[in-house]
Amino acid sequence: MKNEVTEKLEVFLQNLRCEDAKRETLVHLDSCQKEAERLAGLEEQYTQAMDGLEQRSRAILEHYIEQILSKAFAE
Repeated sequence: MKNEVTEKLEVFLQNLRCEDAKRETLVHLDSCQKEAERLAGLEEQYTQAMDGLEQRSRAILEHYIEQILSKAFAE
């Protein structure tokens, strides 16, 4: 029973977080904006580094980054 309740709560919270991202009441945190700017600043360096890697290494890093993003979304 506990797992079922936890799962339903998790689905509810995910839906709440992801729905209507353009609404006026959406909270925009300054820390998120700063992190987005830092990430944008690293994008060109990241692209250059990935272009310099062999295909196998690039695939491993891409898979790793996808998993990091998945974990961050879940948190």
